[in-house]
Amino acid sequence: MKRKLYFNLDLTLTKMIESFDECFVEAMESLDVSEDDIDPELYSELFFDYFGDLKENPRKKALDKYCERKDLDIDSEEAVRRYCNKELNSVKPTENLTEVLEKLSKDFRLGIITAGTTRLQKDKLEKLEILEFIDEVLITYQEGKTKAEILKDVEEESDMTPIYFSNSELDIEKAEKAGIKTVYMEFANLGKDPSEKVMEVLR
Repeated sequence: MKRKLYFNLDLTLTKMIESFDECFVEAMESLDVSEDDIDPELYSELFFDYFGDLKENPRKKALDKYCERKDLDIDSEEAVRRYCNKELNSVKPTENLTEVLEKLSKDFRLGIITAGTTRLQKDKLEKLEILEFIDEVLITYQEGKTKAEILKDVEEESDMTPIYFSNSELDIEKAEKAGIKTVYMEFANLGKDPSEKVMEVLR
């Protein structure tokens, strides 16, 4: 039986040409919102209030509240659409990602555990062209569970202790609390053949 390796998606297997904040700024600029009314920190704070609790349509809810605070009259659904397009277009695979996952898939079962809204995260995975090497995709909004709850379920359902790779210290804490072995790792910083580094960690 193959051991399971799980990976965080955003900024672990991916890199971004523009940050989340920059995507928000550009989306708002495209709707002719003035510079004085563009506050990515406020939007982020409002977004995570909804996102962390898995509230439906967290971006729209956050933007509605944002517009109320800023007294803006814009179409929040259109703002969400433009933001999501910006984020998706900004996402790129880390160097040699396909080759790394292809090598690992020969000896391990591979999975993705990612916090995100279902459609956007699925679109990212399609864009990365890695799904043929992935045995399981667990998205918080699709599962209706927090990442901590998913990690706990994964550990309880596995015959061998799974391993979770992430660039997020918070992710690492959640996985360790669930009893999962963890590896803090940013694939973008591993050089030309990240698979060798991964295999070193697993030995």
